[in-house]
Amino acid sequence: MKSPPLNSMTRKELEQRLAEYLQEEVKTSAHCRMCGAEFTKNRRWQEFCTTKCQTTWHAKAKDVLIELLQAKIGRMEREIDELRAELAKSAGGGG
Repeated sequence: MKSPPLNSMTRKELEQRLAEYLQEEVKTSAHCRMCGAEFTKNRRWQEFCTTKCQTTWHAKAKDVLIELLQAKIGRMEREIDELRAELAKSAGGGG
């Protein structure tokens, strides 16, 4: 039997359908984002072969993000210094 269109479903029906979709097992082959090992997905959104790979990936991603933010802060601090020097130069020479 065909499901009714989503726009004709109640909120409760939509929530139930979403829950069923999320719990649906999907046995497909994939490659782990961390180690590259081939594994069988149990859920549609699964990207890692083990919890260890998932934890390692997120820890490394956090470290990379911190490095990128620190580099950006450094660039901004240099730009602020340049602007201060420019402002001091124009204030000193313009009076």
